[in-house]
Amino acid sequence: MIFAHVLSSIAALTLDKGEKVTYNQYQELLLIINNKMRRTTKQREAILRMLRETATHPTADQIYGEVKKEIPAISMGTVYRNLKVLQEMGLISELNLNGTISRFEAKQECHYHFKCERCGRVIDIGGPADKELDHRVAERTGLKISHHQLEFRGLCPECQRSQKNRKPR
Repeated sequence: MIFAHVLSSIAALTLDKGEKVTYNQYQELLLIINNKMRRTTKQREAILRMLRETATHPTADQIYGEVKKEIPAISMGTVYRNLKVLQEMGLISELNLNGTISRFEAKQECHYHFKCERCGRVIDIGGPADKELDHRVAERTGLKISHHQLEFRGLCPECQRSQKNRKPR
């Protein structure tokens, strides 16, 4: 298989200074090759465009509903398959927030999320994630940390307002 041969060749690559390719560089090369080997489809483009144009974090069902407006013949199975492919390509992220259905977003710099405990809304928390946290935990525990997900919970501004406007019984 040509793909396996290419991968083994990458593993043997060296950099200009004679250094071996790092694991992260190897993963980046795999991603580039994988992306080049996948053909672009109108369904995949529509899903990615929808995710890039929304500020929400839609579920697969919500993505299906929106994309179906543009491509009426699309099936739910096609949406699921393309979400998986887009994740593998590194173009989107799946949010596995505790106790909820998976949500998706266009790939961004690593960041945190806030989930409203009343309405379920998911909001991006501005600013980059604390990458030093991975290092500190790995150093303290001896674990090999690839990344972390941190989720804040509480009430969003709309739910706070509606709570203040409620009259006690």
